[in-house]
Amino acid sequence: MNETYSDIEMIREIIENIYAQLLRHKDYINNLNVFPVPDGDTGLNMTLTIQGALVNTKGNEAYSSTGDYLKDFARQMLLNSRGCSGVILALYCKGAAEILTDNDLSVNTVHRALQNGYKRAYEGTTNPREGTMLTLMRELEQKYADFDGLNLTFETREGVLKHCSTINAKELGRLAANKFVGFRFALPNLL
Repeated sequence: MNETYSDIEMIREIIENIYAQLLRHKDYINNLNVFPVPDGDTGLNMTLTIQGALVNTKGNEAYSSTGDYLKDFARQMLLNSRGCSGVILALYCKGAAEILTDNDLSVNTVHRALQNGYKRAYEGTTNPREGTMLTLMRELEQKYADFDGLNLTFETREGVLKHCSTINAKELGRLAANKFVGFRFALPNLL
């Protein structure tokens, strides 16, 4: 398995986890939605938009970089968007994907992607208002500017896994770009 495929697989798993969290909490998000119109479907529309994109993106091996995957994913979000909240989320992801063009997921690049995502979502909204999901997008971008980032080098992940329980080591290893990292430390505990 080449490194690019692993990076794309990792990004897809992150998106699938975001989707799972949205799906789990969509009713709560629906109930939060009271402005500008209390239509009660914001969580559902965001969930369906991501679901449509996940279903319609090609297999990981079809992409040459995480940037290619993210561009296609954002395109699929726009094509499969539901309601205003789905369109706004799709525009946000499109803006982020415009910056994440290669495998550079550094803190500075991600911050620029969040800025561009907010800009695209705000500009693409007919009558943008505070108190909506646009506010959350702006706040995320502003808070992320103060974030120093995480040290997610192979050595750091490997060190964390050495001190995990067997179950957590397996799970972290499954999520890592190198799928066998966690299993290496879990295996002796199974014997």
